[in-house]
Amino acid sequence: MKIEQYKTIFGKNFEELDRLVKMEIEHGFQPYGNPYVKESETDSLTGKSFICQAMVRYGFGEAFK
Repeated sequence: MKIEQYKTIFGKNFEELDRLVKMEIEHGFQPYGNPYVKESETDSLTGKSFICQAMVRYGFGEAFK
């Protein structure tokens, strides 16, 4: 199997991220790697940050058909 889709989701806190991860799992995605914290690029002076998680969906791709 290979990664067919990749995306990054983010939340304002762990509770929001958990909710979003569970929603993506229901749509066939799986967490990939560890969560990480990213400072907001548009609001770096206030110290706002987001908790991010990479998500992937696996498939067989063209090579396996």
